[in-house]
Amino acid sequence: MRKKKKIKINFFDFLYYAVDAGGFGVEFIMMPILWIILLSMSLILPLINPSFISIGFIALAIGAGLMDYLMRCYFYKREDAIWKHFDKTKYRKATWRWGFVGLWIFLWVVLPLIVIGLCVRG
Repeated sequence: MRKKKKIKINFFDFLYYAVDAGGFGVEFIMMPILWIILLSMSLILPLINPSFISIGFIALAIGAGLMDYLMRCYFYKREDAIWKHFDKTKYRKATWRWGFVGLWIFLWVVLPLIVIGLCVRG
């Protein structure tokens, strides 16, 4: 009988577990990518020829879709092990889960808006 390989649990696995692994889990984890795309486009757009702008948006859309697909494949394979692991720990409590989700939202929504606001005023 073949022994199942035990997976190593990481930070993103808990984040996936904390948002209940519904259809929203992968998008929630991809929040930092939104800021990277927006900020990189604001830096790149003034430098390129206006006729290439639509190609840049198409390339970003394809890249974001591919990244979403790859992350879904990654978590689909690990989902059972993630749930099995965290259901036995103290981190399954709602306070841990909501606290972590709140921290993630603060780090990737509120804090960047504050920094951008300070830079614009600056």
